[in-house]
Amino acid sequence: NPSYSAAERLIQLFRTYVDVSYIYVKHQMESGFVTYRKQRGSSQQLIEVNVDEIGQATTSDEIALWRKELKLGDTNEILVAFAWSHNDETRKLTMFPEFIAVDLTFGINRQKRPLLVISGIDGDNKSFTGFRCFMPSKTKQAYKWALHVALPSIVGQASIDQMRCISTDNEDALLQAIEESRQLYGGLPNSIKHRLDFYHLFIQPWNQFCSAPSYASHELISALGTIKEWVYSWATTLESEGEFHHSLQAYSNYFDCSTGYRELPSLHGYE
Repeated sequence: NPSYSAAERLIQLFRTYVDVSYIYVKHQMESGFVTYRKQRGSSQQLIEVNVDEIGQATTSDEIALWRKELKLGDTNEILVAFAWSHNDETRKLTMFPEFIAVDLTFGINRQKRPLLVISGIDGDNKSFTGFRCFMPSKTKQAYKWALHVALPSIVGQASIDQMRCISTDNEDALLQAIEESRQLYGGLPNSIKHRLDFYHLFIQPWNQFCSAPSYASHELISALGTIKEWVYSWATTLESEGEFHHSLQAYSNYFDCSTGYRELPSLHGYE
């Protein structure tokens, strides 16, 4: 129906899918927050009023800010957040829940809603997407709803409890949401470890602090290039803790000031 809003067309589209689990929250001026969800294996959409994290903790000022950011003005009903996962994606996430990576994408819709994406690593060491969520903003409350409410609703708490490591950037609101979810029952497990993603842990600081100046000697440029590739290999090439320790020892020997820079027989030190 062309008279429907983009959010309503999205909802209608997902209602026609039989292989997708989803959960979304609407806000109405008169009745407040309403949560809708459809889980894997069910053909029915459940409706719950004012029960989720967004509805419990969101202030009227935050609601007004969301409406302003989404350019929805005084529209009576708005789609606050929408999360979903196709059945094959959910299955992958339940099979390989130990490590998840959280990323945020911008500029892919007219309302400029940020899209949160959760990925994992399968048994063949290949990445897969397991969960997506359109959020109203980058606030702690929005992140917390995605991680503490939507993710367990779609994937199941049993799989959430098996998660051991979550990788993200260093955005403060996201880190606060992770920490609060860890401390509460029914969300991320308290034992889960947080790690910065490789870009923010290494690539960004390297580019900022370790790029060779234009006047640097050929020896220095070569050494910096070797070191960067070597450390990069720890995140892309090594497959066991033993290989890492072997490579780290060879790296330490290479970087030993007493020996100076020298040409290496192999990049990783174990081939």
